[in-house]
Amino acid sequence: MMNGHMGSFINGNGYGAPSGFSQFGMMPYFNSSTFIFLVLIAIGVYFLMKNKFLPKANSRKIQTIEAEEIAKLRYARGEITLEEFQRILKTIKS
Repeated sequence: MMNGHMGSFINGNGYGAPSGFSQFGMMPYFNSSTFIFLVLIAIGVYFLMKNKFLPKANSRKIQTIEAEEIAKLRYARGEITLEEFQRILKTIKS
């Protein structure tokens, strides 16, 4: 009786539950390849989030260059004196 068209829809216990589900009801059945796939996705998400939210190694250098450019603009506009400009550059580089 299990060899007809309905044989693929009925598990070994004779119940009508699809074979993709375990004996615990609707809890999906995970095999090792599914577990490995989920672990690889989790690792990928971790590295994407790490690179997105953590500052890069050269971010301090970029911030220093931007601060120097701002100081140069302020000095060129006459907003700060030469002494203030030199003090700002000294502070930025230390």
